[in-house]
Amino acid sequence: MVLTKEFVEGIRAITKELGIVLIFDETCTLRAGYHGMQGIYGVRPDLTVMGKIIGGGVLIGAVGGSKEVMEVLENKVALSGTHHGHLMAAMAGIATLKQLDEAAFEKLNGQASRIKNEINSWAIENEIPFSYYGEHSILGYAFTDNVDRKINTIRDYWGNTNGNAMQIYALEMAVRGYYPVVRGQIALTLPMTDENITGFIETSKELITEIYK
Repeated sequence: MVLTKEFVEGIRAITKELGIVLIFDETCTLRAGYHGMQGIYGVRPDLTVMGKIIGGGVLIGAVGGSKEVMEVLENKVALSGTHHGHLMAAMAGIATLKQLDEAAFEKLNGQASRIKNEINSWAIENEIPFSYYGEHSILGYAFTDNVDRKINTIRDYWGNTNGNAMQIYALEMAVRGYYPVVRGQIALTLPMTDENITGFIETSKELITEIYK
C-alpha cells in the first residue's frame, strides 16, 4: 500500500507543529527511488530507518537523520547491535549502493510498472479478480473478491483477498522459477532482464488462469 502525498505532508505539518519527531521506516521503500519514498513525497523526516537493500544481501540496518536529532542520540542514547560495524555487511552495502544510481531505479520501476499494467489489463479483460498493486519496484498482489477491488489499505487487503489462492500462486510460481512472497509481495532486482519480466508475466497469466478456472 502507498500513502498519498497529501497524507504524508499532513503528518509532517502536524509533527512540526506539535514538536514530535517524525520517523520514516524505509527498510523496504528505500528502493522506490534514489532518495527513497521521502524523495518522491518531497517530505523530509527527522529520522530514517533503513535496511535490506543497503546490505546487498547481507544483514544490516542503519538509521540517519537531522543533525539536531542525531546529536541527541550520540550524547544521550546507548546504541548497540549484533551487526554493528560488520565488515562484510559494510562492504556489500557499499558495492550495492554504487550500483544503485538513478538509471538503476528507473529500470527497476519501469519493469515493475510493466508487470502491474500488463497483468492487471489482462485480468480485467478476462474478468479475473486478481491484481498487482502498489508503486515502484516492490509490488503487492492479491486474488480479490471482485474484479474492480482496489487494495489501498491493510483493511482492504485482509478483508477482501483469498489467502489460499495467493499461497498456491506463490508456491507454484516458485516451482516455475519465480519467487513471490507468500503474503503477497514481489521485489525486483537489477540483474533481471526484459526477458525475465516477460517470462514472469506470461507464467503468471497461465498460473492465474489455472487457479481461477
